[in-house]
Amino acid sequence: RYISTGDRVAYVANTSGAYSEQRLVPGDRVVRLPEGISDQVAAAVLLKGLTAQMLVRQLYRVRRNDYVLVHAAAGGVGSLVVSWAKHIGARVLALVGSESKVEHVKQLGADQVLLTDADWVAAARQFSAKAGMHVVYDSVGKDTFMRSLDCLRPRRMMVTYANSSGPVPPVVGPFRADLGAGRAAGRGGGAGRAGPLPADHADGVVELVGDRIPHRDER
Repeated sequence: RYISTGDRVAYVANTSGAYSEQRLVPGDRVVRLPEGISDQVAAAVLLKGLTAQMLVRQLYRVRRNDYVLVHAAAGGVGSLVVSWAKHIGARVLALVGSESKVEHVKQLGADQVLLTDADWVAAARQFSAKAGMHVVYDSVGKDTFMRSLDCLRPRRMMVTYANSSGPVPPVVGPFRADLGAGRAAGRGGGAGRAGPLPADHADGVVELVGDRIPHRDER
């Protein structure tokens, strides 16, 4: 096993008990924490981090020089996807909802940051030298689904998750002819077995955003 007595670990569970002093947790739900990740950061980002890992390494395995479009890039999952994709060496076009978020996402490493009211479909084509994106991570859903597909190069992947604008209506084929052949919309399943978090993935990827709010017993 990759965990030993005395290791610092974190877990995600759908049952109560996080404030208990001792707890039994299935081994496949435990993640060993690297030295560079504090307990506070792990508690803040683990669930979002598992979602980002599923997106970037499982549903579509981002590679160096891939063109990646990330919706809601300033959010909890989106910011990790941006950082992780850049850590791998991808070229990232990020979308945010307000001007106040642009600088933050640039600091995460995004190559270009656009507001959602821009013509981001045309920008994606220009950004990718008219070839289209290798993958689009769309957490908005109903309002952006078809335009996200328009950003893809042939036979690449668009992942829709979260659906902040509402669920995507049932997709009934065939798709419009101008979308080209073989463009896919993927819906993700569970993150599966947690496994260890490699330290090289943590460096330069995980950043705690916001303030630490003390528990009432600490006040």
